[in-house]
This record gives sequence, C-alpha cells and structure tokens, in this order.
Amino acid sequence: MEHATGGHRAVFRRWRAGPGRAQGAWSRLSRGSAATVVVALLAWGAPVAAQVNTESFRGSGVQDGVSGSVELSFANRTGNTDLLEGGAGVRVGWRGGPRMVLVVGDLSVGKVRDGTTINRGFLHLRGGRDLNARVMAEGFVQHEYDKFARLSARTLVGAGPRLTLHRSKGFTAHLGLSLMAERERLDVPAGGPDPRTETVARASTYLALSAAPAERVGLVNTVYVQPRLGEPDDLRVLEEAALKVGVAGPVSLKVSVTVRYDGAPPVGVKPLDTDVSNRLVWDF
Repeated sequence: MEHATGGHRAVFRRWRAGPGRAQGAWSRLSRGSAATVVVALLAWGAPVAAQVNTESFRGSGVQDGVSGSVELSFANRTGNTDLLEGGAGVRVGWRGGPRMVLVVGDLSVGKVRDGTTINRGFLHLRGGRDLNARVMAEGFVQHEYDKFARLSARTLVGAGPRLTLHRSKGFTAHLGLSLMAERERLDVPAGGPDPRTETVARASTYLALSAAPAERVGLVNTVYVQPRLGEPDDLRVLEEAALKVGVAGPVSLKVSVTVRYDGAPPVGVKPLDTDVSNRLVWDF
C-alpha cells in the first residue's frame, strides 16, 4: 500500500510479446474454461478496506515509454449478505532512461442490504530515478478516503530507496524503505476517544516478490510493515497475495487475497481485516 503502501507486472508484460509455448497446466487453459473461472470469481468478489497496495499497480519499469492498465470489478451477492458493488482502477506509467513516473487511481462504490454505503477511492503519484542497477530513489504523494471505515481523508508524502534484491527471467524481489508524513481526518464525534484530525510520521518497509511459473500466469506477494515513529504499538501491516491469469490477448483476470492489521483503529472498527478482490484487467 503506500499505505500499510508502494515490479509485479514485469512478469506479466511478457505475455504481450506474442504467443509462446505453454509452460505447465495453467497455460493449457482453454478460453472457455478461463471465461468460466472469470465469471465464478467475479461473483465471489468482496469489498476492500481503506489501506491500499499501490505496489501491485507498478509496471515493469524496464523498457522506455508509456504503459498502463484499466481494471474493472463487480460484485453482486445475496443471502446472508446482500451486496452490490462496482469498482474501476487505472494505472499509467512512464519510463525514460533512469527516470520513471507512476500515476494510479481507484474508485469503488456500492451498497449493503442494511443501507450502508460503500464509497472509497485513492489517487497515488510516484516518481523515481535509478541511482545504479540495484537502487532507485523514489518519492510519492497519496490521497485516499473510505467512508465505510470512517476515514474522511488521508494524505501522505514520503521518500526512500527501492532495492532490487534479485531479478531473473521468472522471479524478482524488491525491498522498499521510506519515511512518510501522514495526515488523517476521521469521521468521528468531537470530544470522543479518537482525534478527528492527526498528523504523524511513519516508517514504511515492504518486500515485493513476483514469479512467472507459466506463460500467462503470474504470482505476486507483497508485505508492508508501517510503525508509527515513537509509538511502535501503532503499527500497520498488510499482506497481499495475487494470481493473474491471461484470458485473451491483453485481457487477464487478477484475484488477490489481502490481510490487513491496524494496531490503533478508530473505536468500533476491527483491527484485523481480510478480503478477496477479483478484477478484469486490460493492459496497454
């Protein structure tokens, strides 16, 4: 997240170079069976929480030029939980020599049976410059909100190095280290136990792993740890694992499982949150 936040898609962008030999059982999926998986998983979709993982939107960052993606999601559940939710996200990245720029936006809206409204979104801007083959200096700015989690607004700015621990044809590993300032405004009663507005400093560390076990299959995993400086009990942790499977041409299905922990949530908000997110992705 560059918030609990932050190249996974390096292992995915090779799909667009043209057809290749299948590598393993996943690459032998027929279009018909892939479409069945898409429909089933989209129907299983669940809402996400306030913390976001922008590392999962990062492009390959290897070739010069502009690249991007558009992601769409839809969930309609009935029974014990009636939920109708739709979401859309866009990523645009640019690379020119040692410099890179990444812009990410995401919006989700919906409604639960009890009348609760789902309304959340974020906008993220990141810039970086390679210092050498293993180290990139990065800076970022992000704004987000989540009405369901009582988050009226959260704005943060930070900077730090991104280290390439390993890079090969089928596997990459990156470690990010940064300091960031965070200003948060909560939708809570005045005079309550939670401050309505608060500005804090946090350290942000993440480990991002990417693997390509087959021609049109990618596995990614990201772990973030963000302690508040001076108050280690105020800790945020995010673990996100994602599977991306090519469906047809530039279109793929991305399924991610996320676990979030907030050591100091507002009163009435649970510290541990889990969700499943399912999206159709069009890369360009």
